Amino acid sequence: MAKASNAVLSFLFITAFLLYTGSSENTSAALGQAESAYLTRAEAAEILSKAIFSVDTASNVRFADVPEDSPYFSYISNVAAASLMTGDGNGRFLPHDPITREQSAVVLYKTFKGYLDNQAWHTFNDSGIISAWAVEAVSILAGNGVAAGYPDGNFRPQARVTKREFDVMMARVYAMTDEYYSDSVQAHSAVSYTYQYDSYNAIIDYNSHLLCYVLYPVLGLPDVDRVIAEWAKNTYDSAKEEIRRVHQTYPNAKGELNVQYTATPVADGYIKIEEIGYYSASWLNRPREFVQVFHVDLKQNKLTDLDSIPQTSPAPGLAMPTDTPAPAPPVSTPGSADIDPNKPMLALTFDDGPSNYTPRLLEILRYNNVRGTFFVVGNRIASYKSTMRQILEEGSEIMGHSWDHRELTKLTDSQIKKDLTDTNDAIFAAVNIRPKMFRAPYGSVNDRVKAISKELGLTIVQWSVDTLDWKTRNADAVYNEVMKSANSGAIILTHDIHPTTVDAMERIIPELKRRGYQLVTVSELMSFSGKDIGPGNVIYRQ
Repeated sequence: MAKASNAVLSFLFITAFLLYTGSSENTSAALGQAESAYLTRAEAAEILSKAIFSVDTASNVRFADVPEDSPYFSYISNVAAASLMTGDGNGRFLPHDPITREQSAVVLYKTFKGYLDNQAWHTFNDSGIISAWAVEAVSILAGNGVAAGYPDGNFRPQARVTKREFDVMMARVYAMTDEYYSDSVQAHSAVSYTYQYDSYNAIIDYNSHLLCYVLYPVLGLPDVDRVIAEWAKNTYDSAKEEIRRVHQTYPNAKGELNVQYTATPVADGYIKIEEIGYYSASWLNRPREFVQVFHVDLKQNKLTDLDSIPQTSPAPGLAMPTDTPAPAPPVSTPGSADIDPNKPMLALTFDDGPSNYTPRLLEILRYNNVRGTFFVVGNRIASYKSTMRQILEEGSEIMGHSWDHRELTKLTDSQIKKDLTDTNDAIFAAVNIRPKMFRAPYGSVNDRVKAISKELGLTIVQWSVDTLDWKTRNADAVYNEVMKSANSGAIILTHDIHPTTVDAMERIIPELKRRGYQLVTVSELMSFSGKDIGPGNVIYRQ
């Protein structure tokens, strides 16, 4: 059996892909119904065989339940001979069985692993139930953006795969291999559309220059669903337009838009939808991370604001914010008895929250009797007042991180001033403190930002260790980066909007303590620096 060369293989793959998906962005109702059907093992074998084998390829591999006159015989024989798909212990292929999500990941990994970055891993909440033989394939395909999980953070390895899901995974592999295709093939295969998975929608873009995956919920409430869908489409359209403009100057530029969501009850008949994501591009120094919050009145089928939601507990154990901020508790003062200035110390910092993952992070800090510094985004504060208070009550500190994570250096002077002031006002409204320091989004600072910071009495906090947790989304990678780069006086950058970062902290914090580090707040760290940390100055470490 002779496999095609890379160029021919890729061309055959695209040909098969186009035959399988069609080139129209709008599918008929009949096609939509067919694509929602579960993909069988035989159908998966056909797709893969057409994609990667020469038309004259023939194999003698046979299975007891696949007769030679079966229309799938040659396809199944091909993939079995290449060990891409195998039979069971009784010599059967089980051609009519639906293929599972973990099985599809293994098949795609075996077939296209030459195109994948094997260092990019992603873990899921239910990684523990993924079969041992499938863990590597699932993790790497997910890390490469091919096999995505569900909005609840699970992969659901034993769930059946629909034809549309497999279509998406195949197309994402294609998006990584565009260097082998002619311009004419690319022009026909750059397809994007919206499709529905159970209770949520996804906007998928197959254009190799913009890898897009935007998830948003379908609540069954027409007025609410329309607004959220419009927001998702506008977010996608904005990214697409930006990369179109950049391509006029830099034809090889690439971008990725990745948006997930969470749905949380906040009172009886009310839920909060949080769209959390990032836009990463080859011309940006750091991804743009953003959060959009929708509060939904389920009874009235409308969006509402937080102040209109009754402040009653919707369920046991679910804490609700109150309108009256609690006074800020005393925080350990620099030089207090629990800090030894003669021993190494460093500061863990957490950006872009608060989020649904922050309370668990606070539990980890409390359990290990350490503190951290939280750089919060202003437009998230009202939705997390109880979490804000918890941060202070447990000895950590809060500083601002802009109102909506826009790059300050691209704003006017008045916009910069308003952004920083509004953020500190929101912090004060929630927890009755006004921070004297802040961190600029992306660390983007210039003379104007420094001058306005000085005018407002604010010191700018940067970092000396970047864990790149926003990029890897992998707990092991975050742990390894901290262990490699930690040093006395360091300010370590992480983000508490990623569950993988919180996972990493369960290992990072005890290990740093074992190595003799004192984990303190930025304010405490700087109190021993001997540096000028006055307004308008920029600090990177002790």
